[in-house]
Amino acid sequence: KKVDQKKQPVINWDEIDSKLEAGDDKSIIQFLHSVDIGKLLIKSIEFGRIKIVQHCLSLGAQITDEALQMARVKKHHEIIELLLKSRMGGGTAKKITENSHLMWVEDGILSSFLMELSDVDDDNVLKSKLVRIIGNLIR
Repeated sequence: KKVDQKKQPVINWDEIDSKLEAGDDKSIIQFLHSVDIGKLLIKSIEFGRIKIVQHCLSLGAQITDEALQMARVKKHHEIIELLLKSRMGGGTAKKITENSHLMWVEDGILSSFLMELSDVDDDNVLKSKLVRIIGNLIR
């Protein structure tokens, strides 16, 4: 028996190239949910479209050596910085997640931390509280 596979839409990559080159981010964002995000990431880096690069990353595109090399070759320094920070941030988040379990079990720091942040809806308030909590932990 043949297994039904979800058909991928046929994408005209030349059309996407021209939209990237023209800076038509709105049209590209509409394509994001139907294309190969990894390939779109590389193409967006090639044309220096940082907004599209950010969207690709937020949708889970992997930061490959090819992506970093493309950014370096094209000398898109802001994109290089974004890719490196995103790559490092993923590792940091994983370490925090792993260590948070130990803090929870050992001394309840995590529960206090979560209780302190549970009522925050505003990003600026969140940043302020995080700085204060981290400062208190360092002292």
